[in-house]
Amino acid sequence: MPGTIEKPSGQKPKEKTQESRAMISMIAALREPMEKLLEQLRPYLEKGEYQLIVGDDTSGRIPTLIFRRVIQAIYEEKGYPSPKTIFLVGRRPAINYKKQDMTIEYVKHILPELKKSQKSTNTPLKALIVTEAVASGNSVEFLSELLRGAGIMSDVAALGRDDPARSVQYFENKLGGGRFFYGEDGTPSIFHKSYLSGVTKESRDQIFSDTLESYEYDREVSLTLTDHSERETTAQDAVGMTREDIKTLGNELFAHYQEARAQETKITS
Repeated sequence: MPGTIEKPSGQKPKEKTQESRAMISMIAALREPMEKLLEQLRPYLEKGEYQLIVGDDTSGRIPTLIFRRVIQAIYEEKGYPSPKTIFLVGRRPAINYKKQDMTIEYVKHILPELKKSQKSTNTPLKALIVTEAVASGNSVEFLSELLRGAGIMSDVAALGRDDPARSVQYFENKLGGGRFFYGEDGTPSIFHKSYLSGVTKESRDQIFSDTLESYEYDREVSLTLTDHSERETTAQDAVGMTREDIKTLGNELFAHYQEARAQETKITS
């Protein structure tokens, strides 16, 4: 039935509530900036340039998972090994100054795995940092520093650029030579919607995000609702529907990529 999410056998599928439609719209709103980003990233993706995808937790988790699905499909079509995906909290430590060293050691631990997918030992390992939006650029600057500390260069794909006055060159200077791509000016509505991904970050000193407890999930969901009758929507429903939407949008973006490439081939032939 249209507008339902699959449930385990024996349970009747639950019809989407107004809140579920609102959450779906937040993910659907990512389509246009992600299409623009894919157009910019296409030459590098088709060369298999990235061995690692780094999600800027927590708001960057959903865009990262969507991009992972698209990039995996492109790499599979091209015959490249699938890039590894990790999630890191992109905030400089306030107290725990060992955070940077600990994160570098973690990334170094996965280097052997990344080198297996490296096209040539003469080319540097490369990561694509995915974030929902950039303002000052400090978060992506911190992540790029961590990656360089482990011997990995990086580019950044941001869905939104919060301040149009800050140029592409401004952000690329922060990245130490990496490329900066963005989809649109402004901040996506998915920003700070932790209940959609089911993870949160409480401290600047964290390396990885935490899983939201069930009561925190439900509080996050209820705080976004205006109609009391909609408050039966649970966090489990929200996360489940988000997973479905990640798959759907990822597949649709890959189809868009294939169509754009086919049109380009038709024009040049």
